[in-house]
Amino acid sequence: MHEVRATIPAECVAEAVRLADLAGIQRITVGDVFIGPNVPRKQFTVDTSTPKARAFVDAFLTSTALSQSELHAHHA
Repeated sequence: MHEVRATIPAECVAEAVRLADLAGIQRITVGDVFIGPNVPRKQFTVDTSTPKARAFVDAFLTSTALSQSELHAHHA
């Protein structure tokens, strides 16, 4: 089993869940984190087999919805 973890904006959680589901991943955890003062994000974690983890990561990294989000933006 592999754990894949990403820190993403709240508005990206639904897309990340959709991609995990498409990869056949059932163990998904989402929690609140802060990456700086007043910069809330969601910690999205999946725990799955190597082939499913790879499929998820590939889909995540090429997702148009996620690439157009504010994954790297910081809000004051």
